[in-house]
Amino acid sequence: MSSEIAVQLEDLWARYGSGEWILKGLNLSVSKGESVLIVGATGSGKTTLARILNGTAGPIYGVEVKGSYKVNGVEALGLDPFILGLKIHVVSQNPYIHFLNFILEHDYRDYARKVYGDRFEKQVVEKTLTQFNIRELRHHYFFNLSGGQARRAATGKALIPNPEILVFDEPFMWLDDKGVNEFLDMLHLLKKLGKTIIVFEHRFNKVIRFFDRVCVLRNGKIEEADVSALIKIAAAKTLGSNPVYQSNQGERGEVVLRMENVTFGYREPVLSNVSLELKRGEGVAIIGLNGTGKTTLLKLITGYLKPWGGRIKVRGRLIYIPQLIHMFYTEGSLMEEAVKLCKSVDGGEACIDRALRALVKEGLNPDKPPSQLSHGQMVKAAILLASNTVKPDLILLDEPFSGLTYIDRFNIIKLLSETPSAKLLTTSSWEFTGLLNNWRLMMLENGGLKQAEPLEKPLNVLFSVELAKLLMGVED
Repeated sequence: MSSEIAVQLEDLWARYGSGEWILKGLNLSVSKGESVLIVGATGSGKTTLARILNGTAGPIYGVEVKGSYKVNGVEALGLDPFILGLKIHVVSQNPYIHFLNFILEHDYRDYARKVYGDRFEKQVVEKTLTQFNIRELRHHYFFNLSGGQARRAATGKALIPNPEILVFDEPFMWLDDKGVNEFLDMLHLLKKLGKTIIVFEHRFNKVIRFFDRVCVLRNGKIEEADVSALIKIAAAKTLGSNPVYQSNQGERGEVVLRMENVTFGYREPVLSNVSLELKRGEGVAIIGLNGTGKTTLLKLITGYLKPWGGRIKVRGRLIYIPQLIHMFYTEGSLMEEAVKLCKSVDGGEACIDRALRALVKEGLNPDKPPSQLSHGQMVKAAILLASNTVKPDLILLDEPFSGLTYIDRFNIIKLLSETPSAKLLTTSSWEFTGLLNNWRLMMLENGGLKQAEPLEKPLNVLFSVELAKLLMGVED
């Protein structure tokens, strides 16, 4: 690791429009070749900081930024994002925004041509497709990629200009456990190549020892953490505790979802003879690798897709909370979202008041536009709005833990387990399945569903929660 400074932030302030300051005199120095992990509560400003680093905060998101931001000693505030991206490249938590051309290979070629010209375009693209094991995706439309596939593809595109500094905003979002391990292998390679690496991530438990430093973004400023000491404290607090939440089973025999021998595919079959029955109050978690058809399964239940064969029957009201969480929102503020949902069920003022109180209780400002929320805040708000307005008979959640801190995931499981609705969630990670006692766990594999058992023990999950609390200064 060099003594030269790659990234220097001094007295950095940031806010959206005329709102409250999110970053408040933040200071951070990252040396060349150093790897730094930055953690923080949902809404603490991690994504805002990432947008400043890639130069899009002001021109695209309307963020007012004050202070100094230097890359290799050169002031970077106000630089063109493309020019800045040749030195420091940020991979967003939403990987789909990185693609400008519908077809993946064409998008790579356009970008490589812009960076290198026609001479090396093909060579660079072929190397990238091979390096990230995505050659089979080269002719795919980017919007048809699964979340994990899009993450790998966006990371590959980020490395086309061979930047000295790489920043990843929630890189494990939507990745299955295999994908997380593959990403870590890539980080080890980048570290050997001398790259400077900055990562904003919630799922830090398995990766925290990879980094040279761990910092916490809290109250608008950066603080360095003594990880070794905090790990010992978290381990001590975890011993003897084992809360396992049971799903409210509701009335036995009241079936709200029945799938019988459902078959579906795109060009090739994806699901084959899938059958599933779900009762009111019951919870079912479907685990599967990226690209196995989890999102497709939920879209079939909503009626957005029609099965090739078989039958799907839903009884009562249904709410779908998608993986691309911004698609859940259509209004200008959370309050307007609550009003819209309450009107859809003739809920009246009592319905609106109940929803607003639930949002405020969880620290969410009802007047805030959804676009100004972090991904994790949008997920949490969607669940709260659905549960307190429509009161659905069935809630479908696609990767609901993505973008959430360990603390928020823990609380979301508790919230879901207490609701009388039937719950069907999909996830690409086994983390937290150890807390889903009395939920049915299913594995989606090779187009079919089968029973599964949790791989993650409850105490391991609770350790992650306790460590997150200590890092973020959250009191019990």
